[in-house]
This record gives sequence, C-alpha cells and structure tokens, in this order.
Amino acid sequence: MPVPATALWNSLEIAKLTVAALTPIVVAGAGYWLNRRLKSLEAAQWAQQKIVERRIRAYDELAPEMNRLYCYFAYVGSWKESTPADMVGLKRHMDERAYVSAPLFDRDFLRLYTELTDLCFSTFGRWGEDARLRTLTDRRKPAFGGRWDPRWDECFTERSRAVAPEQVKVAYTGMMGYLAAAMGATEVDVHMLGTGRTPANYDTTRIRVLSEIPPDQGAAATTN
Repeated sequence: MPVPATALWNSLEIAKLTVAALTPIVVAGAGYWLNRRLKSLEAAQWAQQKIVERRIRAYDELAPEMNRLYCYFAYVGSWKESTPADMVGLKRHMDERAYVSAPLFDRDFLRLYTELTDLCFSTFGRWGEDARLRTLTDRRKPAFGGRWDPRWDECFTERSRAVAPEQVKVAYTGMMGYLAAAMGATEVDVHMLGTGRTPANYDTTRIRVLSEIPPDQGAAATTN
C-alpha cells in the first residue's frame, strides 16, 4: 500500500527538524572533547618540557664531573690537577647526584652510569672502606714528583684490576651520548664526546654522529 505523500513529507520534515536540533549538540560535544584533548596535550607537553629542563640541569651537574673522571683515567686534559683522594671523593659526589636524578631518566641511565663507574672504581670491599681506583700509579707518581703522598697508594686497587683508558672512553662516550639523546639531541659531533676517534663499538643507535676526528688529530690529543 503506497505511503501518502503528506505522511512522507511529514517524515522528512521530522527528520530535518531532528537533525537541526541534534547538530548543535553534536558540535558542542565535539568541541568539548576537542578542548579537553587539547588541554591534555598541553599538560603533557608542559610536563615533558619540565622533565627536559630538569634533565638539562642534571646534565649540567653531572657532565663536568664525569668529564673530570674521564680525563683522570684516560690521562688527558687536567688529569694531573686531581689527586687520588680527590677522585675517591668525586665518586661519592657523583653517586649522590646520579641516584637523585635517576627517576628523570629511563633504566639505561643507571646502567650506563654504573658501567662507567665500575670501570673506574673497585667497590664493595671491607666494611667502611672507600672505593679504590682501577688505574696504575706508574705515570702518576712521576707527574706529582715530590708532592706524592704515600698514603695515596691505598687509593688504588691491585695492578691486575687496572682498566685500560680505552675502556673508560667507550663507557664515557656511551654515557654522554645517552644524556644528549635524553635532552632531545639527535645529532652529535664526535668532538663533543671526548678526544680521539669514536671507539669502534660506540653505540650510535640513540644519536647520529656527525663527523669523526681524523686519526692524526686523535693521536695529537692523547696524554699530556
């Protein structure tokens, strides 16, 4: 049985009126959702910005100390200006800063930091005993001359546990590369990661190394 034209017209009018009535509601709902979404994104962006700012502050505190550590164990830069006792005290200071800052980073932060410090120091000795330096005194005593304090000999571990400077460099560049990536740097020039060429097993998955130091320049920047 055919539907009367008047009934069909009434149905269309009802549909139009329904759509017209619902449109403002749908628009308002979509606007409300979009506004909440934008505010959520803004809050997340603000929080991430604050985290990056705090990471930068942690870098400013830790990086100079780690560079000082690297210089001492690699015999570069200002290594002759630090005493063995200074380096033992430096570890305590670095540990405090690192563990306070650790929650701002992912789990790789403490892993890389521990890899670096474990190469430089022998820990977990007798109760109350300070960490010991995993390096040799052979070149350090002549560098200090008559200023060498015999008590400093106790700051060093046995010769068999001494670590090669190149091993320290690998750990140091890995830590510095991690920190650079954590602060948002995706491209880092190797000159910023220490003297000499980048170690062959340096992890470049986090950042892209822009350039290598020529071998002749790396050789010129070794021990002082």
